[in-house]
Amino acid sequence: MGSTPSQPPYETPASVQMLAYQTFQPQLPLHSLDYMGFFSDPGPYSQQYDSHSSMDILSGFDWVFNDSIDDILPAADAITTSTVPVALGPVTVTSSRPPLIQERSLGGRTPCTPDEQETTGPAVPEDRWPMEWCAAPVQLTSLPVLGKFEQFFMYSRHFDVPPTNENIRDGIMKSIRQSAQKSPWEPISLADFPSGTTLDCFVDLYFAHFHKSTPIIHRPTFDPGKDHFLTLAIASIGACYSGLQNAMSFSNALAEAEYDPRFVRTGEFLAAELLVSLHGFSGGSKRLYELSESNRGTLLNHARNTGIFDHRFRSYTPAGTLQQRWEAWIFVEKMRRLAWAIFLHDTSSTYCRGTRPYISLMEIRAMDMPASFQHWEAESPEAWAALHPWSRSAPPSIKYSVALEGLLKDGQDSENGIFDDYQKHILLATAVRLMWDTMELEFSAGGGILTDPEGLTARRKALHAAIRTFALPLEPRPGVSRETGFDAVVQQSCLAHLALIMDADDLINYTHLVWRGQPTSGPARKVILEWAAWNGKKVRQVARTTAFVWNATRRYPFNHHLESYHSFHSGFLVWSCIPLLQALEADQASEPGPNAQYRQHQDQPEVCQLDWLGSDDSPEGQRVAQWVETGEPCILRMHGIPDLLSGQGSRQILQQTADNLERMPVWGISQVFRNAVLRALHANEQ
Repeated sequence: MGSTPSQPPYETPASVQMLAYQTFQPQLPLHSLDYMGFFSDPGPYSQQYDSHSSMDILSGFDWVFNDSIDDILPAADAITTSTVPVALGPVTVTSSRPPLIQERSLGGRTPCTPDEQETTGPAVPEDRWPMEWCAAPVQLTSLPVLGKFEQFFMYSRHFDVPPTNENIRDGIMKSIRQSAQKSPWEPISLADFPSGTTLDCFVDLYFAHFHKSTPIIHRPTFDPGKDHFLTLAIASIGACYSGLQNAMSFSNALAEAEYDPRFVRTGEFLAAELLVSLHGFSGGSKRLYELSESNRGTLLNHARNTGIFDHRFRSYTPAGTLQQRWEAWIFVEKMRRLAWAIFLHDTSSTYCRGTRPYISLMEIRAMDMPASFQHWEAESPEAWAALHPWSRSAPPSIKYSVALEGLLKDGQDSENGIFDDYQKHILLATAVRLMWDTMELEFSAGGGILTDPEGLTARRKALHAAIRTFALPLEPRPGVSRETGFDAVVQQSCLAHLALIMDADDLINYTHLVWRGQPTSGPARKVILEWAAWNGKKVRQVARTTAFVWNATRRYPFNHHLESYHSFHSGFLVWSCIPLLQALEADQASEPGPNAQYRQHQDQPEVCQLDWLGSDDSPEGQRVAQWVETGEPCILRMHGIPDLLSGQGSRQILQQTADNLERMPVWGISQVFRNAVLRALHANEQ
């Protein structure tokens, strides 16, 4: 699926210059900056902060790959081959320094442990920021050979979905061949296309593991033979959860085979297009990532032209038999859920990739919230009608604008009848989007003149209150079990904490530049350290918030397709905060007062568990809150890191982040992130 010639994609990934490495210098107190030559003309923070309009600042995430799970690029070795004219020499792989992974295979030692292959030659020749690459035209000539299911698994099912017979399988293969008929490439070999039973397993795994986070397919009425391209998109995602040999490469190849712009813009086609885009951003394939980013604007344009944001898809008039009323409601609800899923996907570009979303909030203000998950999952017309016996139709839909206003005004959503996890996710994503818009308004060119400081302060305060209602502690609580609902609580809490990081001015943009290395890292480091000297509390807030997300993804992984993004970003930001916190502590120790030389002379220094996941009212939570508020020196501890600000802290947070990503076997993007972290770890040890 791609853009038509008459409607090109809204954006094209830029070719970004590959940069040499330079590690974020640890343990730099503020008073040592002049010695390092970073400040040629020290002055007030506000003057220096506003003076880099000519510096190369990240306008977006600029994601591209250095290494990926890409069997469709057999000649490209992402680890040992590089176009960067900088060689760092060979690195010996030891047990304490894990190797970079060339190929991700889930059929090795255990179903959830990738086979690791040691590499020789230059270990870190690429740019340290992940997914910096220039796309090359390649041909998908055949599907990778897929491993076999165990016999018992072939007949084990979570749901009763109509089977894929030979006619359906032949139709799916025919749709793949048709998409390449007018292509300059040779026909695709489908000799290794899976059997109908294997496709059934993939569809079942999709509904068992992926469906709840993106509930746009009506499972009770899903027919794999009705829309072959939708079945193919579902199967490509379900394959990621199979644990079979070559499952990731096979899944990516299936998804790429589906990029055909000739289908009409039906709801089923939009759903398939969205699923392939979600897969592309998380599958770990270079080419799929480029296609997904290039077609993000096209996906939204197709949705607009289909009319799913319009009022006509909100109307439902009960008439006819119960079966007819149910089918009419399914159509309306399906289009509504698809519209919201596209909105959520577009909004995720802000906190996952640092790029501006395309959907205007004006487009969705008149929409209704989706119905409850119980209504959506009802197996029959009778089960659906039994949920609302007082009415011939479903209960009135909740107005999106009313629910959002209630959340922003009172910080509450229960009074508006918002109890469903998907509904809460929509409101939280809107608050995240508003926070992004606030940041963009304030820090864009001329923003300091055109914005009212008091108005921005009030806006931030309202958004903070709304977002914090979702930033719940992650510990067993009455009414929330580990089996039902807890995964949604974890995802919402992580997203809420990531949203609060946006309030740290444009710190994230500059930390991205520091990770990249010269020539941008020097000026960016100067800006960050000067900013930190004036905003010590914000630095501590960022460290605390990102440590929470980092530990949440470590302790409660659910194979969510954005989980690897959260783990990488949080670990990267904690790593970036270490020199800032060291500088603040050194500056505080040099000042006269009761806290001077605290760590050197205190017999039993206070220990602060920075990645505490429990309640803020607990002793551990109160200790963390006190440190964030006052900055009183203490030993900052995280899982596997006894002292974050020690000489080993930077190395340990990178190592622990790499270990966390290694334990996320479903989505290939986790290996891309892990390789980027390992490159930084290797460079940090040079």
